[in-house]
Amino acid sequence: MSDYDSDLPIEDAVPGPGEKDQFRNVRLTPDAGPAYAYSLLIPVGWHGLAIPEEARTDTVETKFTPIGLFSPFAKPMPPVVLSVGVRLMLTANSIAEQFLEHCAEEGYEVLTMRPQEYAAGAVVEGLARQADSPLGPLKMRLAMFEDGGRLFGLSAMAPENLYAEFIRPLSLAMLSFELVMPQGQQIPLAPQPPSDA
Repeated sequence: MSDYDSDLPIEDAVPGPGEKDQFRNVRLTPDAGPAYAYSLLIPVGWHGLAIPEEARTDTVETKFTPIGLFSPFAKPMPPVVLSVGVRLMLTANSIAEQFLEHCAEEGYEVLTMRPQEYAAGAVVEGLARQADSPLGPLKMRLAMFEDGGRLFGLSAMAPENLYAEFIRPLSLAMLSFELVMPQGQQIPLAPQPPSDA
């Protein structure tokens, strides 16, 4: 058992028999088009937030483009947020390598990472920390997976003092995420050993 299992729940991150009416299935088609349509479970009462105008685009070429923002808070810049982003694959590096590269670029400290199975398929997920933010230190569950030459990123973020309270519904949403028209995974999760010549 990992020290971080409670921060990355799997088994208990599904609705129990008496909880199913507390969640709703959301299906969205982002500006990038129907090939990027997806669905996920969101707690009833949570809000779909407007994507900032400067981040809205119908292209996903070089950097992660947000295609979904959800929060239990309706106000702008909420302290707890689930985000969905996507960009085209810029390299044939493994998903684990790209996960670490992204975290380094964003200034996130990676506390742990592992392969995992989501509804969307095989992902690399991890627990990260951002020491400096306008909201104070943040903890986040991050996951990445490739589909049809596209790199999808899921992020559940909260201030450290709120993380334990919200990580179960955030994790449920992440684990339930799936593409409406998946194109198939081709890039390995982990670096591959060199083949013998």
